[in-house]
Amino acid sequence: MTQFVCIEGGEGVGKSSLISSLHDHFSSNGKEVVVTRQPGGTDLSEKIREVFLKDLSLHAYSELNLLLADRAHHLINVVKPALDQGKVIICDRYHMSSYVYQGALGGLAENQIKKSIETMYESLSISNDKKYYPNIYLLLDCPVEVSEQRLKNRSAQDHEVTRFDSKSREFHQQLRVAYLEVSKLMKNVKIIDAQKSQPEVLQHAIESLGEML
Repeated sequence: MTQFVCIEGGEGVGKSSLISSLHDHFSSNGKEVVVTRQPGGTDLSEKIREVFLKDLSLHAYSELNLLLADRAHHLINVVKPALDQGKVIICDRYHMSSYVYQGALGGLAENQIKKSIETMYESLSISNDKKYYPNIYLLLDCPVEVSEQRLKNRSAQDHEVTRFDSKSREFHQQLRVAYLEVSKLMKNVKIIDAQKSQPEVLQHAIESLGEML
């Protein structure tokens, strides 16, 4: 089975730390690993990422189409070649984020997003090959108070700051709820308690991957 792992969660839940730890785990076990992100992952995609994360006036429908255009480019140029070569993909965000940000929070219907994603695969002529879909989503979840403090620390350390980081506590609470609700609709989601220590989070993630992969 291919190994296409996506890390999801709200802002400040520790995705970057887990991705780094999983990379080291797979590499130490002899796997070739590609770490990437959405939006982003190619030179063109990084330009799209900059627009998406900084522009404050995009409608949810515009966001979805911008993200799917990027995802199609990313799928053909990063994901498909890596999986065809038997490599492990670890991706920071993927389809689940669309259901959360543009769906639950943005107001787009679940079926509309699902159809748009399916159309993307069909347009790339790979709709019937499920190996190009994520095997598993690891959803990092923690109380908003914890993620807020992490965001403050992250900003102080000069990490990438986006328009979502400065949102209100109410937004981040809604984001957490939206992720948990969307997770109930998907069969390949494992929820990880992200307020635990990094070694504990990694261990839970590895155990979850063992169950799914």
